[in-house]
Amino acid sequence: MPPWFSSQLERRGSENLKKFISFLLIVLWCGSLFGASAEVVTYKNDITDETTIEEDFQILNIDINEYYKPTKYTYEKWYVIGMSEAYLGENIQTYFYLYNPTKYGGADYMSTPASFTLNYAVNHEQEISVSATKLDYNSTHLIYKVKGFKYSFIETADIQITRIQHYNLSGNGITSDSGFQATTKHNRIDGLQVELKFNTTLIIEEYKVVEIEVKQDDNFINNWNSFWDMGETSMLVYFYNFNFPDHIKYDSVEYAKFSYYYNFYYEKVYLDSSDFSPSSDYSEFNKKELRNREMVVSEYDSSSKTLRVNKHSQEFTFPTFYLGNRIQDKQFGTLDVSGNLESFNYDCSVLLDSTFRTTNRDIDWPKPFHRVPYNNIDYTTLDEVEMIELHYMHEGILYKAQVVVPPVGEEDFDHGTAQTPKPVTKDPWYVVLWKFMVKIGEFLLKFIGKSSNEIGYCLIGILACLVGIACIPLIVFGLIKLVIKVCCLPGKILAKILGG
Repeated sequence: MPPWFSSQLERRGSENLKKFISFLLIVLWCGSLFGASAEVVTYKNDITDETTIEEDFQILNIDINEYYKPTKYTYEKWYVIGMSEAYLGENIQTYFYLYNPTKYGGADYMSTPASFTLNYAVNHEQEISVSATKLDYNSTHLIYKVKGFKYSFIETADIQITRIQHYNLSGNGITSDSGFQATTKHNRIDGLQVELKFNTTLIIEEYKVVEIEVKQDDNFINNWNSFWDMGETSMLVYFYNFNFPDHIKYDSVEYAKFSYYYNFYYEKVYLDSSDFSPSSDYSEFNKKELRNREMVVSEYDSSSKTLRVNKHSQEFTFPTFYLGNRIQDKQFGTLDVSGNLESFNYDCSVLLDSTFRTTNRDIDWPKPFHRVPYNNIDYTTLDEVEMIELHYMHEGILYKAQVVVPPVGEEDFDHGTAQTPKPVTKDPWYVVLWKFMVKIGEFLLKFIGKSSNEIGYCLIGILACLVGIACIPLIVFGLIKLVIKVCCLPGKILAKILGG
């Protein structure tokens, strides 16, 4: 091989290697810019004011069939389910897709001509309010496309929608807080990218909030403390049980976000001093007060939690997310659970929270010359429980879903009680004797092919027992006589042999 040819091959190989490295760097850069996760969509500058919702959703890879009219509730709330953008010179135009599962007066509320106002922020700067123009409406899937705000070209932007206001021609409408977030990236050559906080939406129609009052264990220490200074006597445990939509496949639940209220109550209950149970004589002086109300937002992971009423009661370990029936699977230990147990026949059960009921005893004078004991009871309940977000796994893919479901008020909770099983009550001796005689009489009559009622069986049984008792001396005498004969038999046989 000539030296010049070898040198040329080396030079070409070096150039090809440089090109490959450059290409690899470009691929890696594009991969970092336009990731391949399910909630990231990259598209060309094809979305305009004139494109329809169906056309936009095909570009954005959103399944429009995920959005439908719930059959089991009407809920007046706006959800941002998608976002797109377009280049307009040096500016970027935003579009938002709004869903609302509301019917009004038998018709779709959102089909009424209306105006929209969006509160938004770009890159976490000052919040701005802007009027949004309606562009399209899909009555089958209850979705609006609205033209949002413009902002100057920037490579990356974090978009937040914090509130949506809607007005119809009469001036009425719906105002909804929103937690919508998206990250947008821009490249005039490659197009636009939108990365949503959520990659799917779940419309939940079958759900139930269950409050289980777990009472302290029935033991000597707890009973002693209850007599003198009661303290924490029970625990309220809350579960949110729901079914996934039929078309959703799931393997596990990894994360959830809920909002609800704490209602702080105080009760004063007058008692009957003889047994310390509520007294009807003084019930008119009982009272119940809602002393405070506080909204909380709680986030949950897939860990388990250990709960107990007090240090003299057993512990319970509850998985936060449970794909099964907690009652059937004995998660309340040895306690008996009563109430509407069908409330746990759901795909998933989420342990929401636990609160305590604290009771202290005192003496009061509700009427002149009437010294009566009463209980001071402080406890906290949950109210307006709403699922906001849910992450679940299927075949190794994590789905981050915003959840469409109305809040559940305290008055709609199902209730149950978990407490130490009551001891089995034994029948008195005479009932046991009666059943025994019935069994004997039933056996004897059936043996000879006869039947009777319970009284007849009992009489036959009694008669058989009396006969048996009367025969006992004869049987005993015969047995003694037989034993004596058996014992004397060897001596008689020996004497006969020797005398013979």
